Amino acid sequence: MPNTLAHLGINGLITRKLIKQSDLLLIYLGTLIPDFPWIIQRTVLALIPNINPYDLRLYCVILASLFFSILLSAAISFLFINTKKTFIIFTLGSLIHLLLDSIEIKWANGVHLFAPFSWELFNASFFWPENVLIYILTGFGIIYLIVHWKQSLSGSLNFSAKKVSKLVLVFLCLVLYFSLPIVFLDNAEEADNHFVKTLRDYDHRIGNYFEIDRGNFMNDSKGDRLITPFHEELKVLNLDLPKSETISIRAKFITRDEIQILDYHIHSNRDIYSYIGLLLILILFMIALVNNIRYKKRST
Repeated sequence: MPNTLAHLGINGLITRKLIKQSDLLLIYLGTLIPDFPWIIQRTVLALIPNINPYDLRLYCVILASLFFSILLSAAISFLFINTKKTFIIFTLGSLIHLLLDSIEIKWANGVHLFAPFSWELFNASFFWPENVLIYILTGFGIIYLIVHWKQSLSGSLNFSAKKVSKLVLVFLCLVLYFSLPIVFLDNAEEADNHFVKTLRDYDHRIGNYFEIDRGNFMNDSKGDRLITPFHEELKVLNLDLPKSETISIRAKFITRDEIQILDYHIHSNRDIYSYIGLLLILILFMIALVNNIRYKKRST
């Protein structure tokens, strides 16, 4: 997926064209909704390192679908006075985010646009995340944030947390959001999302084809091996890179823990741009929240 900075610029531009006078801060928040499951995944893996990584991945893949992004959009929207407009902004932001994700080449990956009716991942696969276009979009995102930073703080966070009926709806939506994916775990695995079914079927994977998105190729004294996102070490038989790299691969199992690489792509570190984007949104949100509190105090 493109980094957060690229998403912010594109979402801001498109949403404000389609929904006039949209609050930029709400647009930015809506942009992050499909990424929330991946924040959950990293947090859970850090706090509970022994958790089953396959089930956690399937759970987060399901949460990242358009359907569940809309459900989370509804939950958050009920916290605001203008619930309907906020919901539309969040839902549109989630859709734009997922469509933008789908244009990148991501082996073993993609987006769920039609879940829960179909668990096949969609990926248009136009170019790699390291393509110059992504860097242009990242630069555009930075410029967009800088140019519009005053506008992003000019609106107010009009919360509506006093209505019991809305709080009940928030609670119900969140319960569905976090619990309903469990119902679809088998569906996502049967569709072999992220090749989870293939990879964890240890006894029957010899000869099977699979893909990995951003595994860690290690070239050290222990020999050439790939550490998958599921924390499994696989011995690499036919790839001799001069140094350790983050790579995506297409491969097949020769034995249960030995693989032959059919194709690979070396990735650069793009996480820094996402971290910067998330930090900037957090700063803007905190400033807007403080301004909102001060405004209410002056009004009383």
